[in-house]
Amino acid sequence: MKKCICALLAFVLCLTSVMALAEFTPSKTANDLTRIEATAENVPEGEGFIVRVIAADEEAYQEQIAACEAELVNLAAAESVDTYFGEEVDLKSMLNTETLNVYEFAPFTAAGYDASYGNVTAQMLFSTPYKAGQKVVVMIGILVENEDGTTTIVWTPFEGIGIETDDLEAVGSIQVELDPDTVLAVQNGTAFIAIVSE
Repeated sequence: MKKCICALLAFVLCLTSVMALAEFTPSKTANDLTRIEATAENVPEGEGFIVRVIAADEEAYQEQIAACEAELVNLAAAESVDTYFGEEVDLKSMLNTETLNVYEFAPFTAAGYDASYGNVTAQMLFSTPYKAGQKVVVMIGILVENEDGTTTIVWTPFEGIGIETDDLEAVGSIQVELDPDTVLAVQNGTAFIAIVSE
């Protein structure tokens, strides 16, 4: 498990360190392979909203990106994936496995959403492909500031599943449904997304 987390951490740090060269040497990164399409139950005609992963070079989100990198270090140092996310969530039972991996961990945001739109269904494609029917847990973390000035991430699990599709560009995607309170918290705060899988 730690090998997987260390490899993920090294990959993210490499992406960050080579970002200055991206202008001169365009290449595929994890962000190029990430695509999220979101729909909601009651979106008025003509209105739109997005949920998305934040790219490593977005100047407006540098604090959130730095916080995410710090959390990757914490995850790599944790005794196990379930230890990192806390005892409140029984990830092994949710996935019916003793082996937990985190292949995706990123800063996350939303825009243009209103609670009246209802639940959001998101189809997510990451650099890691997931098999059709494969169960995953989509963890949404919200950074909360404590009274003593420290911060804590409050993680909420959502059941996700690999989808079957004829769209070749969407093969390997997962689908998850998020409630309005969570989407609003992502939109109005500092948020992270992690995909836990077998």
